[in-house]
Amino acid sequence: MMQNYQYVHNREKECYSQAILAFKVAYDLYRKVERKARWRRFVCCLLRRSFLLPDLASTLACGTSNNRASAGIQAVDLEQILGSENRSQDFDQAFHPLNEKNRERWMRIAKLCLTGQSLPAVDLIQVGQKYYVRDGHHRVSVMRALGYKYIDANV
Repeated sequence: MMQNYQYVHNREKECYSQAILAFKVAYDLYRKVERKARWRRFVCCLLRRSFLLPDLASTLACGTSNNRASAGIQAVDLEQILGSENRSQDFDQAFHPLNEKNRERWMRIAKLCLTGQSLPAVDLIQVGQKYYVRDGHHRVSVMRALGYKYIDANV
């Protein structure tokens, strides 16, 4: 009976330690991405370029057609995701978060990725060979920061 208690107790300590480690790694990763965002903003300001994520509405206003046919769930190259349908003020062009209000959600998603848990597919809109995020900005940001090449998406 005592051995079972020790096993359960040790298992709880191990899970707790893994959770703390995942939190620390997620926090450090967020701070790294945040520093990159500040640096990119600074450089873009010097070069008089926009650092914000491109907006789908402005792309469509430039004459690009958008026929809305669903292609279903597929793996999409993260490098082809270039903009946002409605959150262009929250992320820069590399999907780095631009304000502190994104931190908690960003870190929660990073912890899920770091502990091997699956995430739902993001919702993307395809315009030509480029994609714009409808839902899943934080997931795209975290996956890019962790070095993933592809993400599951509902296109």
